Amino acid sequence: MSVRTVRSALDVADDDDEESYASDLVKPRPYNARVLDPADLPVDRKERLKAVEAALMEAEATRSKSVAWSKLRWTVETGVALRLLIEEDLYKEDPEFTSLETYADNRLHLSRGHVYELVDDAARLLAVAPLSEISDKPFNASQAKVLAPLMEPVAELGPAEAGKTKAELIVGDVEASGKKRTAAALRKAAEERGFTISEAPAVPSARKKGAGKDGIEDAEIVENDGTRAVEALYGFLKDQQAVYDGIGGGLLAAALQHDPGAAEGVLRDLLQYLTRTEHRIRAAMKGPSEDGS
Repeated sequence: MSVRTVRSALDVADDDDEESYASDLVKPRPYNARVLDPADLPVDRKERLKAVEAALMEAEATRSKSVAWSKLRWTVETGVALRLLIEEDLYKEDPEFTSLETYADNRLHLSRGHVYELVDDAARLLAVAPLSEISDKPFNASQAKVLAPLMEPVAELGPAEAGKTKAELIVGDVEASGKKRTAAALRKAAEERGFTISEAPAVPSARKKGAGKDGIEDAEIVENDGTRAVEALYGFLKDQQAVYDGIGGGLLAAALQHDPGAAEGVLRDLLQYLTRTEHRIRAAMKGPSEDGS
């Protein structure tokens, strides 16, 4: 298996070295990630699965030695490998697993939702890699989610901005303002310029692999399979646990202090969906009434 690399990034000893190395690694090869090339993998499907699993294990080893910057490298390497795993259904080559959910849960210790999130994050991080030429710090996944849809050239710009993308303009706006470069600051800068940020997945093909004979997307076909339904519920449970864990650690207080209006709006919507989810679950567990309603 052939991979591309710049130089080893695992010998960073302290935070001072981390900052300087983070500035260097994004320019020659974004995130210093060693990305799988499907063309370089074996043709035999079982061997391709082994190669993908080896890449996932290598990415996990990188993260285990991580400092702050290496999570980006792990995200890129893992997301690219997972996309290949999904698009080619390689997990089916392991007879122990019958679905992506069971494979991800037991082999990768990831929920189904997290798998797709990593695929999208990797695609966005690679999409914004050219921006490393205008910034001395790598962009994280939340910033890439804002910037990736804006990587298109802007027409009718003046001489000073000619040839720039929308993403370059808003990055420049935030840096010129002296504010910390956060996803929220980038989104606000985009709104001020009138740029629309698409919320579509970065890699829709990883979710829907084409229409069937009746024009129905594969991902939209509901199979009459109780095992898959239970596996899906386990995935939703893990996602819910991730939400619970994620909003701890002072995140709520920090968000409410930074932008009370925006944070309260999001939290109200979250509570609304939680309430709807509870009602749907309780109705299903209660079952039909005695009169058949």
